[in-house]
Amino acid sequence: MRPALLPDPTKRYNLRVSMELTRTQLAAQIGVSESSIAAWESGRREPRGLLRKAYSDALDEIEDYLERQET
Repeated sequence: MRPALLPDPTKRYNLRVSMELTRTQLAAQIGVSESSIAAWESGRREPRGLLRKAYSDALDEIEDYLERQET
């Protein structure tokens, strides 16, 4: 199975902020710590396995929502 695709770290941050979500809120949604979200958004670390999929899905949902709001 191929790893889930993720946007670059800056876009990850921008997507979360566009939804007015805190790192803590997003972390709770996918079951990780706030420091993990901070590391993923800064590019210091990359999520792996099921966490990568959960993070990718959450970002996809945010992006889809924002696109629908533009139309």
